[in-house]
Amino acid sequence: MSDLLKTLTAKKPSCFKDFELVHTNDRSTSVMPFKPEYVHVMLYCPCGSEHFFVSAHKYEDTINLFFFKKTRVLFLGPVYLECARCGKESLAFDPFRHGWNSEGDHPTGYKPSGLDEELALTQCYDKPGKVAVCYSYQGIENYEDLIEEGIQNPQDFFDTFELTFCIEGTTKFLNITSDECR
Repeated sequence: MSDLLKTLTAKKPSCFKDFELVHTNDRSTSVMPFKPEYVHVMLYCPCGSEHFFVSAHKYEDTINLFFFKKTRVLFLGPVYLECARCGKESLAFDPFRHGWNSEGDHPTGYKPSGLDEELALTQCYDKPGKVAVCYSYQGIENYEDLIEEGIQNPQDFFDTFELTFCIEGTTKFLNITSDECR
């Protein structure tokens, strides 16, 4: 692992300023690779709780399969977390404010085509649970360029993001949102 990659992965991106991050090697938390350029963490509230209610924009989409249609539910950013213990609510990720493109003034957060209206923020699940996050720094030469340009916060320019959620009392992590930030 390069020194720059070690530096990037050791610093907390500013979008997580309201959370404590604990690195995890638990492969059940993510579908992203467990490679050096991917950071896998569990989020904790400063009060010590690891349980949050998750809120995001809910979007239902109907897809045509061979013999039937299926409705799928997508949760789109921004994603807010509310601590189940102390009630503190914080923004965890907004694709228009966090990651490579938003830091570079070119926000490209996912919005379904043909969707003109704003989606309502909704609680994703009725119960609180654990939250895992994965973000990455692929293409280390891009980060070298940022530093040469005088960028002081290269850790905020992560290029992929995934937030998963494990409902209290269960063991399976469910994908809330994934975003390619480039």
